[in-house]
Amino acid sequence: MFFISFEGCEGTGKTTQIEILKNTLEKNSFDVVSIQEPGTTKLGLKIRKLLKGSLDDSEHLSEITELFMFSAARADLITNKLQKLMKSNKVVICDRYVDSTTAYQGYGRQLDLNKIKLINNLATQNIMPDITFLLDFNPSTGIERLGSYQMEFSLNESSNQRETEGVRFETESNEFLNRVRNGYLELAKNDPERWKIINADLTKTKISKIIWETIESKLKNI
Repeated sequence: MFFISFEGCEGTGKTTQIEILKNTLEKNSFDVVSIQEPGTTKLGLKIRKLLKGSLDDSEHLSEITELFMFSAARADLITNKLQKLMKSNKVVICDRYVDSTTAYQGYGRQLDLNKIKLINNLATQNIMPDITFLLDFNPSTGIERLGSYQMEFSLNESSNQRETEGVRFETESNEFLNRVRNGYLELAKNDPERWKIINADLTKTKISKIIWETIESKLKNI
């Protein structure tokens, strides 16, 4: 398995680039599996609905509850999807993964990073991406883009719900979103071998070219 994850704040074009990459890989005879977080598994989709706003208006999720809900969906994804793919020759592309929790709940919500790291390790069973693409730009620009650029492609059948992508976080303050962005940049700085930062202000074509050139040589070895 070659494991690719895409990260970034809302509206950076992750969904578009994932679909472009998936199509390019398939044209080059790679067997590709696309997954999303939270989602993909039955439990993950149920948790996704709750997190994306189907809770009763009178019910408010605490920051800790939010953290554990994302982590529960991830643990189920690991057990019922990723572990079964580990010994395959498939390329797995994940729309968000464990770094989202560190960025949003850790840096954004300002929960204890050490505790989040422990929870992340338990949920993922230390299965980490081979490469993570961070699509980065000013978060306020991303919010403006939501509903157009990000929605241009659908990932898979479960992505019919992506019309609500970002609803939980797009109403957060600029201060919160900037903390998330800075968190991502800090994660990338601390693990440069895994991360590739791409300016999301570039055109879709330029971004997809950078992505393909970054992974093409690595994929020849799987």
